[in-house]
Amino acid sequence: MPPDDNPASERPRAGADSVVFRIPGSGYFAVACLAAIILVPVLNWPAYTGWLLLVPLFLVWWVARMRTTVSPAGAEVRTTTGHRTVPWDRVRGVVFPHPRVFGISWARAYLRDGTVVRLSAVTWNDIPRVSEASGGRLPDPTVLRSQSPADEPGDDGRARGDRIEEDPE
Repeated sequence: MPPDDNPASERPRAGADSVVFRIPGSGYFAVACLAAIILVPVLNWPAYTGWLLLVPLFLVWWVARMRTTVSPAGAEVRTTTGHRTVPWDRVRGVVFPHPRVFGISWARAYLRDGTVVRLSAVTWNDIPRVSEASGGRLPDPTVLRSQSPADEPGDDGRARGDRIEEDPE
């Protein structure tokens, strides 16, 4: 096969406008710590606790597999058992439920047909990146209306007027 004339930096990438959200690499460190702890009973009683080594192996596979890819066309969610592609026109809204485990909560996309899809590894802090990667199909609620690029400066009077009731006196 002849060498490519274009250097790697100039080659067009597949899905260049998409963003991938993964579990951080520190997840592997946590699994390594758990494996070290599990090794204590496994080395002392291998006949009874040898099966515990399957737990870190499963967790490494889980950390490597869980991800969400966001693009202007939609979101592709990869889980432990499969994957699902959700176009943005089927999404009714995205919710960040109250965090239950370690203060982290992944986003959930509510679809128009009533189903719920968990967006793996997408947290509240990722909203601006999700909004940008979706091409604005999912608006960024962290930006003030007066700061959004689509509005003209000082053109939020009507929006404020809808929220503020005038005093009858």
